[in-house]
Amino acid sequence: MMSEITDVTWTRGPSLPHPIKGQAQGVVGGEILYAGGFAFDAEGYERPAATLTKQKVDPLMRPRQRRYSSEAWLYDPASACFTRLPDAPVGAFWPVGTASGDDFFMLGGTIRKPENARLGWQPGEKIDLTSPRIFRLRREDGWEWTELPPMRNGRFLPGVAVVDNVLYVIGGQAQFGADAYSGDRPGPYINAAEALDLAHPEDGWRDVAPLPGMGRDNAAVTVAGGKIYLFGGFYDHLYHDPKTMGLFCGDAYCFDPHTRRWEQLPDLPFGLESGSAVTLRDRYILLAGGINGGEKVVHPFTGDRAGRPRANYDVILFVTIAGSYRTLPTRLPPGPVDPFDAAYPDTDPSSSAHGYWLTRGSAIGDTVYLLGGEVTDFAYSNCSDAMWIGNPS
Repeated sequence: MMSEITDVTWTRGPSLPHPIKGQAQGVVGGEILYAGGFAFDAEGYERPAATLTKQKVDPLMRPRQRRYSSEAWLYDPASACFTRLPDAPVGAFWPVGTASGDDFFMLGGTIRKPENARLGWQPGEKIDLTSPRIFRLRREDGWEWTELPPMRNGRFLPGVAVVDNVLYVIGGQAQFGADAYSGDRPGPYINAAEALDLAHPEDGWRDVAPLPGMGRDNAAVTVAGGKIYLFGGFYDHLYHDPKTMGLFCGDAYCFDPHTRRWEQLPDLPFGLESGSAVTLRDRYILLAGGINGGEKVVHPFTGDRAGRPRANYDVILFVTIAGSYRTLPTRLPPGPVDPFDAAYPDTDPSSSAHGYWLTRGSAIGDTVYLLGGEVTDFAYSNCSDAMWIGNPS
């Protein structure tokens, strides 16, 4: 009989090759593979003195930003070593990722040609902010990237999962040809879902029942017991109107691919955006990182709405067979305190919330790995090279 999980303790793992946030990530053959994202080139870089002003740090930091990274890396937990894989055919900002068997998938987000990734938008360059493109990295004799049929809707920060060799993409932002408000707000939040049979990708994408509730991006998504679980997310009433921006979701849903129906789960203990969801023992779902939405949850909701949005250091365990949540005793270690920008301004809807925003989680056996994320560290463009390793008890 499997023992219950009562807590998860965290230790610092090896540093990532580069500080990074918002990368596509999945598990292939018992190893963690990630690609794309917003990276920072720290090679030969010395941390600026805390006595400097932001105005003096900025020209030191900015040339090292890799907003549209195309790098791919493989981490082997047995050796605690990273291996550089072939670069992706494109640079990708805020892509999402998953894996199935020996295949890794990177899709969505803002896509650029690698040769333009360090430049402003070039004359004649397609401004692909909510890209429909999807790329597969397959391990056979070696590693090789190929492009699969594009999604029907280009998406920004959707949920993604694979069940029975079918790739599902849920929600996100979609541009629909309109001008973007900003790089992080390219278009309306949607709840549309679509699927691709990975055994027959030439057949293209098909519609799936849309997610109930409001459209959203940056939900925490995982698979347990052959079903897709989705928790929380983020949305604006109108993505182009600052007065309506910065709202969090506290609801949760489960999709059964066999019945093709969604079911609503109990509400989260608090609104959560950009949390990472990983599955343990095919019955437990661990939610870590992201932002606690506090008072910025305005939809019908039974959880806690107290306080301003803030970094989430609580670790939540959802038990699928019971449909219940537990907040575990041990919290995530706190993020860094930035001497140049200790708190984000009030005009930022997330306030000082960037503890582990867009960290990416993976589980191998009973061990949880959280890689990178956005932290308050201006000198490194708010990118983290931290790996936190969680062991349940």
